[in-house]
Amino acid sequence: MRRSAPIAAVLVIAVVAATSAGAGDAPNRVSATANETDETHMTLILSRPKIDPGDAKIEFRNDGEDDHDLKIKRVGSEGETSVGVLHHDEVDEVELRLKRGAKYRFWCSLQDGLHREYGMEATLRVRNHRS
Repeated sequence: MRRSAPIAAVLVIAVVAATSAGAGDAPNRVSATANETDETHMTLILSRPKIDPGDAKIEFRNDGEDDHDLKIKRVGSEGETSVGVLHHDEVDEVELRLKRGAKYRFWCSLQDGLHREYGMEATLRVRNHRS
């Protein structure tokens, strides 16, 4: 199989959980990176797999050459949240209330789910308590 030249693509998801902590406390952050090294290898990796429960702002940044979207679903729920298709260097965000002890799936749904099959999927776990 012929491999293409590496394509620099980075997908960043920053999660900032609002807490009742003092004004001087730094917010919780989670970032995810998607790398496209050839047509069949994509990844979505969270920098921190766990976060405190509460209100959160999820920032989705596409630093890659290809278009990507972001779907978010709490495991066990019916509903799904999404950020539309972003082109190179575009940023969008969505606000969620992260439920205590829940798991959230993040994935790219483009090309009829092919990006997800190639590895653009990650799970964020929410702690049972504030740390």
